[in-house]
Amino acid sequence: MKVTFTMWFRKAKGILLHSSMLLYCLASLSVYADDAPIITAARVTNAIPGTMSVPIPITVTNFNNIGQFTLTMKFDTTKVRYVSATTNASLPGMTVTYTSPSGNTQGKLVFAWTGATNVSLSDGSSLANLTFSYVTATGILSWAYTYGAVCQYKRYVVGVLTALNDSPQYLFYINGGISNRSAPTTFAPIITNAAAGTVGIPITTTGYTGIGAMTLYLEYDPAVITYLGTFTKNVAFNSSFQVGDIAGSGTKRLIVIQWYGNAVTLSSGGNATIVTLNFNYPIAGVPSALKWYDNGPSCEYADGSGNVLIDMPSTNYYINGSIGMTLINIALRKTTNCGEFTVNLKPITTIVANLTKVTFTVKWAAIAGSDVQLENILATYLGLQQIGSRVLYGGYYYVTFSSTSSYAVNWLANTEHTILTFRHSGNGDGNTNFTIIPVDYNTIPPGLNTAYSVEEISINVTDSIINNANNVSLNCGICLKDYLQGTYDTIAHQMRTTLADQHLVPMSQPYNVSPWMYSGTEQIPSYPSGMVDWVLVELRTGTSASTVVSRRAAILHNDGSITDTNGTAPVLFHTFTPGNNYYVVVYHRNHLPVMTANAIMLPNTAATKHDFTINPATNVYSTTNEGVMLLEPGSYGQIAGDINTDNKLRYTGANNDRDFIISRITTVNFPSTSYLNSIIQGYYNEDLTMDGIVKYSGPNNDQAIIIANIDLLTNPTTLSSEYQGQVPVSYAAKSMGSSSGEGNQGNANSPLNNTSPTNSEKAK
Repeated sequence: MKVTFTMWFRKAKGILLHSSMLLYCLASLSVYADDAPIITAARVTNAIPGTMSVPIPITVTNFNNIGQFTLTMKFDTTKVRYVSATTNASLPGMTVTYTSPSGNTQGKLVFAWTGATNVSLSDGSSLANLTFSYVTATGILSWAYTYGAVCQYKRYVVGVLTALNDSPQYLFYINGGISNRSAPTTFAPIITNAAAGTVGIPITTTGYTGIGAMTLYLEYDPAVITYLGTFTKNVAFNSSFQVGDIAGSGTKRLIVIQWYGNAVTLSSGGNATIVTLNFNYPIAGVPSALKWYDNGPSCEYADGSGNVLIDMPSTNYYINGSIGMTLINIALRKTTNCGEFTVNLKPITTIVANLTKVTFTVKWAAIAGSDVQLENILATYLGLQQIGSRVLYGGYYYVTFSSTSSYAVNWLANTEHTILTFRHSGNGDGNTNFTIIPVDYNTIPPGLNTAYSVEEISINVTDSIINNANNVSLNCGICLKDYLQGTYDTIAHQMRTTLADQHLVPMSQPYNVSPWMYSGTEQIPSYPSGMVDWVLVELRTGTSASTVVSRRAAILHNDGSITDTNGTAPVLFHTFTPGNNYYVVVYHRNHLPVMTANAIMLPNTAATKHDFTINPATNVYSTTNEGVMLLEPGSYGQIAGDINTDNKLRYTGANNDRDFIISRITTVNFPSTSYLNSIIQGYYNEDLTMDGIVKYSGPNNDQAIIIANIDLLTNPTTLSSEYQGQVPVSYAAKSMGSSSGEGNQGNANSPLNNTSPTNSEKAK
């Protein structure tokens, strides 16, 4: 059969669409870097006729810095009826106005809002939650974007409301609907071993039940295959079935398939063939994509009564194919860890070949107050590397990656293969989207030729982009406040910075020794302002030490704030799931550890920081309400004295903490004579007052803190009493001959290992 293609019908909607109109639609397919939000009406395909309350959330993505919008939705009131609307509380004054039909069956909803300033919403937020009653058939909830300003977004730019780009509109206004069924699923084939010559390309379907009309647009590369003008249709279709071949965008062409008639049902036992299209394929192995073009009505089904069927999102209903090649998708995935990502390639069929080039660009919003960088970049794809530096352009950051050599792969079909992992630096608050861009973001380098592209033997096999890195938390940090008893100054109401002032604090974290055995590489180039000492921060999913998720060394400041090594940012963790709850433990090398009373949601912010210095009954984990020490009215701190890090305070007996002080003095002074009134200077765990001096007797000596704390914390108190730390830990006591755990790596005053005192009884 050969058909002359001139004009096509739209029985499903009762309108005519000429090929020139299609070309006009295709001409507007360019994508902009800075766009209006995307708004989506929900789709319900399992509604029961007569249902009085069907929820339809209206959700948004890329709703960044919006100052005003007007949105108009239309629907057939013989199929669905409007009931009510609830608007987003973040948009005060937003209205949803319903206009009932007048002389027809078309209902209309107008969503309108003007803010005093620009407002942003996280991806997936509901602009409004609508409720409809469902009558019958399919009620399409369609955005009236073809009528100009009735669908429009604006933002304040230097105080002036300025309209945002929303072209092509079908990409920004996603229709919804309510029905008791959905459209069939339609497949273009994947043909990898076709011989040169005539090749039949079957178009298949599943779920093709009771269909009365259809229109399908399939794009192909005419430089590779040429439509012969002949086809074989399924015998179930009548003579109104037509196939045409028209120009598409650029050098591409489009096959247009249309039919209407009495309702048809094709095989429900598996795929059924709608039509086989005949092409000339002159050179075997040369690739062409077979991709559905869907701007809404261009790919569409209707039932026997002319009701358009729900087919959104279109990628679920119209499945692309190829001839002579394996198309490759790219996926940007966020992991469950905060701020961590993988970039994956996914071939449609098994591929054993050389990939000669891969290029892609990661994009995210440049949110005010943040300075997010990509870091910890690890390429598992040979030769893949970052090209240039991060670029700020049009309110977004861009980082481009490209391969410098070919890469032999043996990849299974429909399996994602990781080619890159990275983290973001976590600077800033809020959430944003990380995406791989479909088109170059600028017309000059470095924004030129940076869009996603994959070549197999120098032939482009690029397919779709799968971005699943939305609503990414930019704050992967933990905000904490904590005091140490040993260095707290009740006159200044903050901690002393003596150790840093005397340049005794090591530049690398000191917790890489027993009992902590923390292998982190945190270090500082210089002392941050107000630095007191290093602490070790730990995350747990439960109270037990066996539930540890992650640890990180951090900087404790004199005002109690705990920061990352840059001295200002919260303590950065990637190994937690944003929005989950964790117990947080803070260790110090000669104080008992402290832990949150309850699991807290992470990440938190400065406004919601966890403060160990107040309200110990509710903020500090303890079985005896003695997890911290009262420093002065209203202020609490970690309990000093655990020199041997066994999670206990002991003044006498085996492995007591006091003996370590005289042992340290004796060891450092050896072979010189050592007396009880001798002192040593340096960065030592035995320096409980943290003044840079280890002192056993006389004013401000270190051993006095131990007996004083035991006296306050135990009842009855004797010299042999001991106080057990409240936080469950997994390390055991160290004997007098083991390392004291100070871990002063590379410091000029690095302490020696402890040894037993010559006569511990003399120290009593």
